[in-house]
Amino acid sequence: MTNPYNPNPYGGQPYPPPYPVAPPTSGLAIASLIVSLGSLIVCGCPVSIVGAVLGHVAVKQIRESNNTVGGDGMAKAGIIIGWIITGIAAAWWAFWVVLYLFFGVAFLGIGAAGVAGSSGSSN
Repeated sequence: MTNPYNPNPYGGQPYPPPYPVAPPTSGLAIASLIVSLGSLIVCGCPVSIVGAVLGHVAVKQIRESNNTVGGDGMAKAGIIIGWIITGIAAAWWAFWVVLYLFFGVAFLGIGAAGVAGSSGSSN
């Protein structure tokens, strides 16, 4: 006589159900993270902006796919890293521009004020 509560007719425990398969990762999310991290090495600002924009597009794509595409964390990491590097690069360039304007005009006499002042006094 077989046991009606055991679906395995040969006795013992049945196999557990298989684990759910993770959705495939978005290619744009991977590209966003790679480009944003690569901007640390390459040149900073222009490349990091591309990484951040790729991340925004990937997040929109993932949200519209109803979780059939994964990689939301990678896309957000690409966005965050991209915008942080953009801010650091902008601050770096602003520092050098201010430094040039301050030291170039005040101490060395070059720049717009130095050129304008020297053209009027050459008699």
